[in-house]
Amino acid sequence: MNLTLENCIDIVQKDDHFYQKSIEIDGCKVDIFNYRLASYMDFKKVPNSYELRGLTFIDGKRFLSLPKFFNLNESEEISYDKLKNIPIKSVTKKMDGSLVRFVKINNKVLAKTKMDFFHETIISLAMEKFYSDNNFKHFINYCLDNRLAPLFELISPLNQIVCFYPKTELILLKVRNEDTGEYIPLSKFDYSPKVEEIKFNSLDEIINTCENTTEEEGFVVEFENGTLVKIKTPWYLARHRLFTEDSSSYLFILQNTLDEKIDDLLGELGSKAPEKSDFIKKNVKLLTDYFNKNLIEIKDILNSDGRNLNRKDFAIKYKNYDFFGVLMQNYGLDSEEKIIKSLKEFLKKKYNSESKCQELFTLLEHTLNK
Repeated sequence: MNLTLENCIDIVQKDDHFYQKSIEIDGCKVDIFNYRLASYMDFKKVPNSYELRGLTFIDGKRFLSLPKFFNLNESEEISYDKLKNIPIKSVTKKMDGSLVRFVKINNKVLAKTKMDFFHETIISLAMEKFYSDNNFKHFINYCLDNRLAPLFELISPLNQIVCFYPKTELILLKVRNEDTGEYIPLSKFDYSPKVEEIKFNSLDEIINTCENTTEEEGFVVEFENGTLVKIKTPWYLARHRLFTEDSSSYLFILQNTLDEKIDDLLGELGSKAPEKSDFIKKNVKLLTDYFNKNLIEIKDILNSDGRNLNRKDFAIKYKNYDFFGVLMQNYGLDSEEKIIKSLKEFLKKKYNSESKCQELFTLLEHTLNK
């Protein structure tokens, strides 16, 4: 896989849907790449962008993550009709936890999430496992010393998302060759627990099983042509309230787009309700473009006047700015994740009714059609 630090920087500079986080750890420069609010088509139009999901470089050396993949029916190209006759390569359980991997910095093993080395709960649970389990420590060191990337899902009652798991475990999902990107069969590794693989004969069988499954998030399906999709259970989606509210309301679209849950709904709607799906996709696109445009502007202001003006002068200059509260919350800070969080909270608070959201989307559509 020919994806260098320079390639990733080029993607970020050319497309607002992707961004770079640069930090220093123990004297080493660490660059992490991720996506903002982005759709299937936003990824498709940018070669190799699927890898920008926590992809990390340490002093220019690449450390892989799991690529971005989407729900069945989230786009026409990964719809049921397009995939139903393609042979299935494998099906695994979709675990409802947090992605974790380990890296070495100055010969010291550190755990990281998709974008973070410092998440208090997840990192501490992962490192506790590393230090307390000699077999696990040996496995991690073996992989890192041989340029292999073991990728785990951390599940724990201390890190519950929707599904409840009674004990903390690091489930091995995939192992990748850091240099080529290829996936190494898990059967080659003496590690437990591994993600559970389930035998299915057809896509219909998987969907029917999903319909009758509870207490599980769903399944990850890999087809022989390399396509990867996730299929979530109605039980899981209901816990996200995706089918208990009016999904065509503007308020629903805004809240679930900002909470990054809308893709689950689009996957479930698929070809069942194409007009509704198209309506939601259109408004999601308007909102994500609006969000990313303003996020870039806020970052630029903070990186210029935020560094050159004292807090009082900065506040005076931008007191009438639409996102003044977001600016002041992030003045003196240098974290895109915190800006993203602040902007999401600001928008949800400002547009907290159906009428306000409808007014916003009408304005965005009018601006787009000018």
